[in-house]
Amino acid sequence: MRNVVWSPTLYWLLGFVVTREGGEAVGRKVLDCGAGGARPPLALFARYGLEPYGIDISEERLAAAGTFCEQEGAAADLRCADMRDIPFPNETFDLVYEHSSMCHMVKRDIGRTVAEMRRVLKVGGYCSIGFILDDTRPPMGVEREAGSGEFWRTDDGEEIVHSVFAAEETAAYRAGLEVVRTARWTTVDEEAEGGPVRSSWLVYILKKPIAER
Repeated sequence: MRNVVWSPTLYWLLGFVVTREGGEAVGRKVLDCGAGGARPPLALFARYGLEPYGIDISEERLAAAGTFCEQEGAAADLRCADMRDIPFPNETFDLVYEHSSMCHMVKRDIGRTVAEMRRVLKVGGYCSIGFILDDTRPPMGVEREAGSGEFWRTDDGEEIVHSVFAAEETAAYRAGLEVVRTARWTTVDEEAEGGPVRSSWLVYILKKPIAER
């Protein structure tokens, strides 16, 4: 097992799942929406005895995640799928999360994605989602429609969107879910090419209300 360091937000979420100080236990069945890449977060959750599932729209990124999990001895069910249309039945998972994935969607698709995450989440289960905040500097591309908060740029020949939000704007995207915890993360890279880069995020842990039944 390699000594891999993940994002602080993942350890924050993992700490909530594993400890749940003074609260009910979180179940073990976990879905990572946007699970592809060379260092998939679900491998971290597998280390702590959780049962990880992952979806990603990119077969290439999913293959990289599968290779990493195999090398780490982390058993994970990985499927090529779109998080806007999650291929699992209602109320399948105890925890559903995304990590730096949903931000690469236009805002109407983010709303659809959160609705899908909520659908596959068990009543009483938990969901974690994150938003890039509008005090991030410099802008993460070109805003094609003024005021949209959707910034486009080309990386390695591929057009990528970064959706950016005012903090109060995020409330509409967590409708029907109860806020359990919030964290605001800001990093500044003083040595970035072209000058300092400030990245600001608002991350939620949300609960699907038991009263929903």
